[in-house]
Amino acid sequence: MTALDGVAIDIPALDLPAAQDGLIPLNIRVKDPIWPARDMIDVSVSVAPKQKRTLWLDLRDRILTADSLWISVASAAPGFNAASLDGAEIRLVFKDRAEAKKQHIADRFNKVRDNWGFLVEEHTTSKRQRLYARVYADLSDLLRVDPEHEQGRQYWNYISYNSQGRPPFVQLQAPKGVPLWAFRQVEDLKYVSRFIDWWIDNRQVAYGDFGGGLSDDSDMVQQWPGAALMGIQPDKLNASLTAVSDAIYRNGMFANGLSTIETDELHAYEEGINANSAMLYLNWGDPLTVERLMETVKAFDEKIILPNPQGHLLWSSNWFGGNKVYREPNWQWQKPYSFPALHPAFLVGDWNADPTGRRLVTGLTDGYLAHAYTADDGTWVLPNEINWATGKTRGGELVKGSGGGDTMHLFWTAWRWTGDDRYLKALDYRAGRSGPGSLSNLGENYIGVLGRHGTTGARLWSPPRTRVTPASPAWPHGSRPVTRSTSRRCTPNRSSSRRCASTWSPRATGGPTASNRRASCCSASAWAAWHWSATSPIRATP
Repeated sequence: MTALDGVAIDIPALDLPAAQDGLIPLNIRVKDPIWPARDMIDVSVSVAPKQKRTLWLDLRDRILTADSLWISVASAAPGFNAASLDGAEIRLVFKDRAEAKKQHIADRFNKVRDNWGFLVEEHTTSKRQRLYARVYADLSDLLRVDPEHEQGRQYWNYISYNSQGRPPFVQLQAPKGVPLWAFRQVEDLKYVSRFIDWWIDNRQVAYGDFGGGLSDDSDMVQQWPGAALMGIQPDKLNASLTAVSDAIYRNGMFANGLSTIETDELHAYEEGINANSAMLYLNWGDPLTVERLMETVKAFDEKIILPNPQGHLLWSSNWFGGNKVYREPNWQWQKPYSFPALHPAFLVGDWNADPTGRRLVTGLTDGYLAHAYTADDGTWVLPNEINWATGKTRGGELVKGSGGGDTMHLFWTAWRWTGDDRYLKALDYRAGRSGPGSLSNLGENYIGVLGRHGTTGARLWSPPRTRVTPASPAWPHGSRPVTRSTSRRCTPNRSSSRRCASTWSPRATGGPTASNRRASCCSASAWAAWHWSATSPIRATP
């Protein structure tokens, strides 16, 4: 395997008319041997007619494969063709392989990281998708040259669905007298803090966005409240989240409480309903945030979540916006991914026991339960999708579709608010079909609340089955949480200062303490993340 330093091209005297300024323009490209659609260098130069020149192309160092090296030369001079280059010579200049590896490895890994960014959500792993084929080629070449590249191996483990094992890892041990679980929790939060710092410090701009589009940016900042409530730079995270929320409205992404664009049920949530919901966790009772959430709940109540002809409350559309709701039969299916957008109803239903929010939650729960059925094996199950107009179901049972976990917040919240045990049947169904771990995105310790340590808890804590991890994987080429209490200083005139100048004071307002909220609180588990009993009194507005 040879280390390429660069390419020297001896250009013959070109007997061609000058194109401009008495010179002949040339464009020269050297293609990447493992991906010819990508140039290792693309340079334009000019030479005088009838004058030999030597062009030195100092490439990024490459450890070559057996693939062909493709070099293209083009010119705008009249009469230029292949014969014009008769007498040209190409010389490959090599260098020490160990020295060349530095640039080769750095470049290949950066390509893997950047190009996988186009595929990470879909997790495509078919070479019929050319984007994946490119990532595969780059990662294969990285591991060909550096089989023990730790981050490369981690990427391949993730991309290949854990098929070939992670690099060896030794857990840090807790200092004497420190509980291991607490030590590792703090260590984990250090990584969370690093991640958040990097994004805010390096990517967030004054407008509020991070550069990935405000829709996806709103997804990312859903992680901020949980971290802030565990003591990770709460003021910094709240300022970052507020900037995104303000940018969403500044950018015109809301209309009549819903997204300005008409889109599917999941992405309707990701247009800012999620950011408004996240805001309340760090600004409990902020008048503008509560108003915005109530506006969304009102829109759902009047336009989207409606009684069907059979008298069941269901999502009437899965494609809608604030200005238009699609009601043709094809769009009348309630889906599991409809339910994250219900986040504002959970929040205002708890904030002041808002009757509309609570009615939507319990009504949807009753509507869902009304369509339960008995599967072939005799198990009580919930359907995947329900048609609003007809009440028909499709897609098999809930656990066989996508997004089923997002519906569990609905049933848990309904139980928390009413104490009606029939709502727990849905959780028992899901845990029975998919294991109790399938309820892990409920923000509350439901095992402790229900007193099921000896049953459900035992299933979770039983020793895992032994799994052997290959010691030498084969690569694709073949070979401290804290709480804080601050005073609230709210400005009555929203036109001059829109928000409270500080975060909520949990003990001053009777709101939740940071210790009983969870890191996952910014999913649709708004209510489930807060440990209050169904009979707790209505909280007065601060």
